[in-house]
Amino acid sequence: MTCAILIVDRDPHWTEKVSNAFVPYLVRVHTASMAKSALSIIRNSSLDLVVLDAGIVSIEMYSMNLHRRTRPKLIVTSSVRDFGMAVDSLRVGASDIFLRPVSLRDLIRRATRELDGRIASPHYLARRLDGFLMAHLGHSDLDLTRLSSAFGISASYASLLLREGSWGGFRARLAHHRVAQAKSLLVGTDEPLYLIAEECGFSSPSRLSETFLRVVGIGPKRFRQQRAIA
Repeated sequence: MTCAILIVDRDPHWTEKVSNAFVPYLVRVHTASMAKSALSIIRNSSLDLVVLDAGIVSIEMYSMNLHRRTRPKLIVTSSVRDFGMAVDSLRVGASDIFLRPVSLRDLIRRATRELDGRIASPHYLARRLDGFLMAHLGHSDLDLTRLSSAFGISASYASLLLREGSWGGFRARLAHHRVAQAKSLLVGTDEPLYLIAEECGFSSPSRLSETFLRVVGIGPKRFRQQRAIA
């Protein structure tokens, strides 16, 4: 199940930065800049984490409007040092209180620690990207834009995840999966190369042969002959 968080803040640029920082973790983000909309989300949504500007919604109002079935993790931000507010925040279960301006890095680190076990790590996301490539390798129009759009992340971030997974990036990983499928068909069937190329997402038999030679070191015809002899 996807985690859900609420960011209550008046600064749209800050809210956008925090929301974008959660993208790799496949988190559903709600945002609110006014007390009325924030309290409505708190009352009616099942949340895992609330990042609350105490200057918009008081801790007392937050506590009174909590969703009955859940008690989300709470991180409070404040523009002023207020001992009473800090005490109230801790009483309702706040894990941390940040004095503004807040370090985005520190906030995300704290938030991901609070949600540990309920959010996807970048490594998990990389595995899901790889699984998508395997499931859709037969589509010749599969590209980085389509892959990243399927997960709601940028193409550059998807590329980075695949490179950091020691897979050489999008093109190398897609070629690996297509060649692996081609190997299976070359050994397990008598299908001609043009059909195998089509099933594996290659635009033509020559593209199959070119990629196969680059990845395996020999062409598909020779590979099939060697396996038949063996």
